[in-house]
Amino acid sequence: MLPAVLSLLVAATQVPQGAPSLGSRVDRAIARGVEHVLSKQLQKGGFPGAEDDHPGGMTALCAFTLVKSGGKGSDVAVQRALRVVETTAFRST
Repeated sequence: MLPAVLSLLVAATQVPQGAPSLGSRVDRAIARGVEHVLSKQLQKGGFPGAEDDHPGGMTALCAFTLVKSGGKGSDVAVQRALRVVETTAFRST
C-alpha cells in the first residue's frame, strides 16, 4: 500500500516540461482571487456577507485580503472599503 501511495505522490508533484512554475501558478491563483473579491464589492464600497450578525466584518476581511494580496492602501477599492469600515459600528466578530 505504501509504495502505491508514494508513487501517486511522486506523480502528483511532477510538473510536465514547459508547464508554468509553481510560483507562476500561485501568482495567477492570487490574481484570480483578487479579481473575484473585487467583483463582489458593492457600489458604496462594502462587501456583502453576514451584515445582520457581523456588520462590516466581510468588508474588513476583504480589505485585509486585498492588501495582503499585494494591494496598496491607496488603491481605490481598498480606500472605498476602508471608508465603510471607518463608519461601521462593530458589535460582534
